[in-house]
Amino acid sequence: MGKKDIKITFRVDKSTFNIIESERNKLNANRSKYLNTIITKKKITVLGEANDIVYELRKIGNNINQLTRLANSRAIKVVDLEKTGEDINRIWQLLNLLTSKKVI
Repeated sequence: MGKKDIKITFRVDKSTFNIIESERNKLNANRSKYLNTIITKKKITVLGEANDIVYELRKIGNNINQLTRLANSRAIKVVDLEKTGEDINRIWQLLNLLTSKKVI
């Protein structure tokens, strides 16, 4: 999808508008993104509570990056992240399973 530089305006009745708003709110998406996704027939995945897991994984990733910087600057000598890597891999597999099942 390229630059979005064309604006389209169209009218719908109140009932259709309420359906659009209800569905996009379920997905926590803005109207433009929701309608673009529907019109281009892209897959919509609802993660729901998995968003908390993604947030925690990002925090873990940030911590690993900080440890890597410390190791590269020789501020610390040994970092054993093998178990952490295995745990993160397992979490990603679970998230992938979730995203492959909850499709609208």
